[in-house]
Amino acid sequence: MNREARASGKQGLRVLMTGAAGRVGRQLSRDLRLLGHDVTGCDIVDVPGLIKADCLNTERMAELCQDMDAVIHLAGIPNGDPGWETLRRLNIDGHRSMLQAALSAGVKRFVFASSIHTIGAMPVDIRFTPSLPPAPSGIYGATKIAGEALLYVHTLGGEMSGISVRICTYCEEPRNARELKTWFSHADAAHLFDRCLRAPFGGYRMVWGVSANARLVKDDPAATEIGYRPRENAEAFAEVLAKAGVDVSALGPWPTIGGRMTGADILQTSGPG
Repeated sequence: MNREARASGKQGLRVLMTGAAGRVGRQLSRDLRLLGHDVTGCDIVDVPGLIKADCLNTERMAELCQDMDAVIHLAGIPNGDPGWETLRRLNIDGHRSMLQAALSAGVKRFVFASSIHTIGAMPVDIRFTPSLPPAPSGIYGATKIAGEALLYVHTLGGEMSGISVRICTYCEEPRNARELKTWFSHADAAHLFDRCLRAPFGGYRMVWGVSANARLVKDDPAATEIGYRPRENAEAFAEVLAKAGVDVSALGPWPTIGGRMTGADILQTSGPG
């Protein structure tokens, strides 16, 4: 069955997932397969069941993109520890290479794993809206802003649509007061990425990768458009955390939504979630 026939029906899509050996990729690939998608995983490291491939090799990635309906691009370095040159090469140059590979192979949908750290330096009580200005909490967040811009540029021709998912705290359960606001459950993530793959739209969109947490106020028109309806609420864990001695009455030591960053640390670190 060709990609046009798959796109017109309700069956799963053929998806190439980069960075499939990572923490998010391992779980998300399993969950998307359960939702009916045919996921081919690749990574730069040797892992059984995955294709070993480097996103910087545009020709090789274009071969892997052949007859794929979509790309989910998770590959990259999740913090600033390796330094700027490594971050630029993997998070920016590698992302641009993947976009070029997908376009050349005729892929119609590109889903980019962006991050809460694109606005990580904002106050922790910020309202999530699509109009927030860039405010990265470190150079990792800056590379994700660049990634969003590159995806936007590569959708201008109309051959491919793209959506950036600003992934918040992706984990099984929230662990502290901040995560009661930023938690992104595995189930909601699978639902969101499924909608990113299936929903009809053209051009570029940005969506917040976060669950239906009572402590978060957000305005997310892209989520409404693609049919993302998160079901899980981190508040369900608040009582358990409180009984374990966690202060859940406020947002604790985190003055910014991306976590505390002071002094020289802000130039180097800003990990995922």
